[in-house]
Amino acid sequence: GTCKKAAERIEALAARYGAATIRAAVAELMDRAEARMRRAIRALRDGEYIYEAHLESGRERLEPLTVRARVIVAGETITVDLTGTSPQTAGPTNVGPAMAPTGAFTIIKAFLDPGADVNSGAFRPLTVITPPGTIVNADPPAPCGGMVEVKYCVESAVMGALAQALGGKVTGDLKGGGNHCYVGGPHPRTGETFIFYEYPAGGTGAFEGGDGSNTVRTWTESDMTTLQPIEAVEQLYPLRIERTALREDSGGPGRWRGGLGLTRAVRIQAPATQLSVLAEKAVLPPFGVCGGAAGAPNRFYIRRNGQPVEPSPLPGKVSGFPLEPGDVLMMESSGGGGFGDPLDRDPSRVAADLAEGYVTPGAAEAIYGVVWRGSAIDVAATATRRDSLSAARPRVRLVAAEGLDTERGRAIRLDAGTARRLGVAAGAVVELVNPRGAPLRAWVASVVPGDGRRAEVPAVALRMLALADGAEVEIRAVHSGFLGASLISSPPRALPAVEGGAPAREERGDERVLLRRLDGERCEGERRGERDMIALRARGDRAAVRRVRLVDPHRGFHEAAQLGIARARLELDAEAVARRPSRAARRGQVRLGRAGLHGFLALRRRGGLARLAARRRGRSLAHGALR
Repeated sequence: GTCKKAAERIEALAARYGAATIRAAVAELMDRAEARMRRAIRALRDGEYIYEAHLESGRERLEPLTVRARVIVAGETITVDLTGTSPQTAGPTNVGPAMAPTGAFTIIKAFLDPGADVNSGAFRPLTVITPPGTIVNADPPAPCGGMVEVKYCVESAVMGALAQALGGKVTGDLKGGGNHCYVGGPHPRTGETFIFYEYPAGGTGAFEGGDGSNTVRTWTESDMTTLQPIEAVEQLYPLRIERTALREDSGGPGRWRGGLGLTRAVRIQAPATQLSVLAEKAVLPPFGVCGGAAGAPNRFYIRRNGQPVEPSPLPGKVSGFPLEPGDVLMMESSGGGGFGDPLDRDPSRVAADLAEGYVTPGAAEAIYGVVWRGSAIDVAATATRRDSLSAARPRVRLVAAEGLDTERGRAIRLDAGTARRLGVAAGAVVELVNPRGAPLRAWVASVVPGDGRRAEVPAVALRMLALADGAEVEIRAVHSGFLGASLISSPPRALPAVEGGAPAREERGDERVLLRRLDGERCEGERRGERDMIALRARGDRAAVRRVRLVDPHRGFHEAAQLGIARARLELDAEAVARRPSRAARRGQVRLGRAGLHGFLALRRRGGLARLAARRRGRSLAHGALR
């Protein structure tokens, strides 16, 4: 229909003005677009600018696919070289030769010449190199299914590189893909297969002078409806929409806040139903820029009997997960990345966000440093609070080092003191904040002794950040690197003091924990924060105790020892561990859900350690220590 209508219009113009005139007008429009683009490129500083972005991949550890962009500005031309991008995959995360140039052109056009016509003339000054056999130019017979996801990754990489030439003229990152969410199965009324397909929009990134937009299609996408009307859904499918709302605290904090994502709750009302999801930015959230913080990650999960159930080890990648009647599918889309330091946000804007429900009171004080006295902002207390938050931020001195350029992302070495403050270990992902552009995300290759606030990075990392060797930057924890141990921020809640008056460590809901058995196999579980419980589902066939790191992105980490028993479910009273109130509360009870297993976990404190001993039917199974 669209093509037929366009042909009718062209034929009408040719009939009115003549084919030769129409051809000349088309050529003139393309020449004008080319001239505008060349003028915009000439205003840039010549040079070579490098950045990289990642697609989420892996089974036990986060092993991302990487798009590396080298943007070369020379006179009135730009070359985007994607050499160094990850090889093509056996899965569908590949594209053919057209998608990556489209993504690169979209970003360059939007930043350099957003107001003029979009035609092939504006494309003439741009060259895009897409190496064959990579995820941006796959060779047959590689499947090409994640086209939007790869295109978005190219856009993020090109934007991060181009920001260096634009002197910080950049926006916060976006949700990273289509957020394809499918629910399907036999319809109980007709017996025919139904497919409910939505792709919830997220928040757009903030920019200098403005907040991002809430839950809309982004400017790199077409303008199309992504959520179906509730009445239509409930009439067509055996589903009930129980909630659709803006997702509070999802916009990336900044002087200018990222737009909010959405929350949608869908109750399943038919048996034999399955869920499939294809989404990015469910592990590595959309980054903030120029000191801004990341938006909340995409999240798709199930609430079953009031408890959260993760449908896959790799968030955002779900295939045929079986649903039960009464399950509630939770779709939570990401917010856009923030722009600028959150502590520089006008307190009156924070107050307006709080009144609208965009941010919670906990985030207003803990992230933006705005303190209320009654219903009014306490200006003096806010200034003091902001100074305190700024002083507490971990910072490191960057030192160029050899042997850190790896295939799975820019590697970094941290000293033990810095790692302890961040709550990270080897394999974790951290973020080096760029005050005039996009941050650099790096994987912790190793932790070395010392407490000198020092981080070793490859020389190219300094180029990506446009910083000199020895520069000092803020560093943030992003993810543990283990797919069973993602970091999920939530508003802080107070806990009572421990013995001696020291404040207890904050606890946060829906955090994942990882258990690694003595024989190297891994076990998974999740902490349910509101119940102060840790529930573990162990895999394998022999028991072991290892230390589990519960990582908190705001307050560092604490370590716990947990017990893993084959195919058993156990619950440890984490409250007694965290708060250590009295001798009576130092004993945690373990309930083993598998028939025939009965045991307990005893906590006995000696000095700074709590000794753990697990027994079954009088026989010692394993032991460990809780620090």
